[in-house]
Amino acid sequence: MKYLRIIAGISLGLFVGAIFIYGFQALSQIVFPPPFDYDPANPEIFKKLPTQEANLILLLLLFSYIAGSLAGGFIAGIISKGKSVLASLLTGVFLMSYGIIYMMQFYHPLWFWVLSLPTYILFTWFGGLLAGWAKMR
Repeated sequence: MKYLRIIAGISLGLFVGAIFIYGFQALSQIVFPPPFDYDPANPEIFKKLPTQEANLILLLLLFSYIAGSLAGGFIAGIISKGKSVLASLLTGVFLMSYGIIYMMQFYHPLWFWVLSLPTYILFTWFGGLLAGWAKMR
């Protein structure tokens, strides 16, 4: 039964995390609509944008990873009802795997890789800690 809760926690954590990530990315595309000739696989698109705007778009993308990881880790921790944050950390590993695949498909600068990859694990872990803290109350 315990392992079933962990698997269910990871599955629901991934689902909620992905919904948050895609939701924030959709919101950022409303705020900063892409140009008509937008091709995310082409690194030249960021050279056409002003540096400040390109960095702001990437920071919004990073924020979507943070929000999705936090929400996914929290849900995984609540569902698994474990005293450890194993389900939350495994959710972070899966989200990070999807993030790596996404970043390999489309151009992202090196600084974005360095900042974004640890956020998955760090914020799912923090979400799991929040779930444990909420459970204690």
